[in-house]
Amino acid sequence: MRRTEYEPAAGSTETTPATPFATRYELQAVTEPGRKLVALAETLATELAPRAAEFERDGHYPRSVIDRLAETGYLYSPVPEEFGGLGVVSAHDRLVAATRLARAEPSVTIGTNMHLAVVSTLARGYRAAKAAGREEMAQAAGATMARFVANKTAVATLVSEANQDLTQPATTAEARGDGWVLNGRKIFGTMAPHADLYSVAVTRRAEDGTPIYGFALVPKGTPGVTLNGDWDPIGMRASDSGSVTFSDCWIPGSALRDLAPAGTMTTALQERYLVPPLAHASAPLGIAEFAHGHVLSALASRGPDARGRRAIDRATIQQLAAENTVDLGAARAIFARAALAIDAYFARFAPDTAPVDEAHAISAEANAAKLFVTHAAMRVVERAMTMSGGAGYMNSNPLARAYRDVRAGPFMHPMASHVAYEYVGQVTLGKAPEAF
Repeated sequence: MRRTEYEPAAGSTETTPATPFATRYELQAVTEPGRKLVALAETLATELAPRAAEFERDGHYPRSVIDRLAETGYLYSPVPEEFGGLGVVSAHDRLVAATRLARAEPSVTIGTNMHLAVVSTLARGYRAAKAAGREEMAQAAGATMARFVANKTAVATLVSEANQDLTQPATTAEARGDGWVLNGRKIFGTMAPHADLYSVAVTRRAEDGTPIYGFALVPKGTPGVTLNGDWDPIGMRASDSGSVTFSDCWIPGSALRDLAPAGTMTTALQERYLVPPLAHASAPLGIAEFAHGHVLSALASRGPDARGRRAIDRATIQQLAAENTVDLGAARAIFARAALAIDAYFARFAPDTAPVDEAHAISAEANAAKLFVTHAAMRVVERAMTMSGGAGYMNSNPLARAYRDVRAGPFMHPMASHVAYEYVGQVTLGKAPEAF
């Protein structure tokens, strides 16, 4: 009988005597390329885990980490095999792999997820072009992906801005000569210090003044790009997500690609930001799974007190453990459901062909899942801290890092929680949201 995505893999190390229920029903990939990617993510997590505290202390991780993810193929998992990738088509499977990586290093995970947003968009465009017989477009996309793989290219996606309107970036691209000049400031420039290429959300004006949403590809070292080095958060410290400023930054005309009319929630815009809610939820989910497993292991190894009582025999500890199991089960379920729904949506519609109400419906599912998962993950880590007693309060305990890191989830791109509730509410009530 074929195993579902909820069942433990045969022969896996998901269960140990110390943590018998921590990861017994962890999410599983549903395709063979996806299962290979999840196994790779687990291997990489094992490599990264011993250095996680070092990365947090230093406030960054070295470029060698990105190179390692590149050489193993993780960084190019959506790229078809003929171009050097792993051929993972399923967004669900890539997201499951991200939760595994996040158990060890969530800061690395969110950066690679943003890189993968660009690569997976290229791969989807390639498949659609091939299916439609548009060979020239397919060849261009394939050549780009092949270059990425050959050159170990890392892409930082720069979208977030202060007082952001998701549908119309404040960062502008103005025509100058045979190119464009960029001006603006992006915040949360995750992985920017290690990136070879920046994918920058911009607004340009058509000849009639109509605003157009586009993405500018800016190579590292381009004059006018300043990494401000102003990242000083309470958590996700190793992500090095400081702001990036563009001041009269010139790029050639071919480096700017239009996405859709700006100022409205088009199908094209929603598809560009369809996987990111779950990609950013994958890190908190992985953190929560780690925290739950860590505290169960610690409690199982803790001996009795002077009266012969063990912590795991206390009713309060048992209730907290049960509540964590409930929250993790619900979080995994809604995460997997939304991710599989995205796979079904991508299989049903070619890029930018779905009716806008279909795009809203699937976007609401993704953002609703992000809302639940990120808040459930915080509850799980909070309980794990309580179950640990004073141990988790010490910086030397990895629960302290998990406690700080998990709090980044609710405000992560593309919609912070307070915005996502409004958006999901409007879609639920049958309204047609225009701008967020």
